Amino acid sequence: MSDRIMLGAIAVFAGLGLAVALFIPFIAISYRRRGSVSALWLLGWVALLSYTMALWTYTLMPLPAEGYRCVGT
Repeated sequence: MSDRIMLGAIAVFAGLGLAVALFIPFIAISYRRRGSVSALWLLGWVALLSYTMALWTYTLMPLPAEGYRCVGT
């Protein structure tokens, strides 16, 4: 599997995992503030979570196998 596809899969699954973990608090807060919860509003938040996880995975992953080290001049 290509590295880009693997990173994309990590981003999608991590974003969906965060969405599931934050689902109940989000619904409670949204319903309390707005009085209702629409599917489009919820879909927007799931898309935002997936997008932020994609930014995270594409910029920080994959980590180098040998780790990071300081190199003196």
